[in-house]
Amino acid sequence: MGCGDSKPKVDTKKVKPKTENSIPEVKKEPTKTTKDEKPKETETNSNSKSLPQEEVTSLAQRSNFSEEEVRELYEHYQKISASIDDDGVIDDQEFTQALGLTQSEFAKRLFQVFDDNGDGVVNFEEFLLGLAPFSHKGTIDQKLNFSFKVFDIDGNGGIDKEELYTLLKSSLSDTFLAQLSEEQLRQLVDQTFQEADIDGNGEIDIDEYRDMVNKHPQILNNLQIDLPFFKKK
Repeated sequence: MGCGDSKPKVDTKKVKPKTENSIPEVKKEPTKTTKDEKPKETETNSNSKSLPQEEVTSLAQRSNFSEEEVRELYEHYQKISASIDDDGVIDDQEFTQALGLTQSEFAKRLFQVFDDNGDGVVNFEEFLLGLAPFSHKGTIDQKLNFSFKVFDIDGNGGIDKEELYTLLKSSLSDTFLAQLSEEQLRQLVDQTFQEADIDGNGEIDIDEYRDMVNKHPQILNNLQIDLPFFKKK
């Protein structure tokens, strides 16, 4: 009886390895995942490759940047676009963080101006052309047009008092204006309109804005962005 009991135990142990011969199925699963993962790695690596020469030339011609600077900025763009979500584009959080801004109406509006096609992210072309006015080669006219777009929140071609107040309050928080009360800031906006709104229609158009900037060029200084990769050695 004891002998009969021990044999089934031995047989059971021998059968178990045979039933576990589903190893081929286990091997197939890793190979499937490896195949799935390889294309993803290839896509990521393709994003990290340098830009085609014709694209570099085209972007250099459309901006103030040299071809070398375009390539440099592309490297920075790749790092920024992968800082939170590695998807090849810059979202609002990555944008705000990279430019050293705080989450504010000014940062939100600046992102909207960079995002020229309005799809909610900034691609490399938008990034490059958006930065052009703030580079060491940026012209007064570029800075003027860009800053006007920032202030013209609704995009109707004119800056009204509420738009000016909103962005002044947000963008100048680190200047002496941070010490002004809401009433004092609104008085400043009123004074600005008295001087700049020549036709008295309640809005400052691009020509009126240009005249105001020519009289007070420091207006453009308030919209400067401190970008380490723009600093020349």
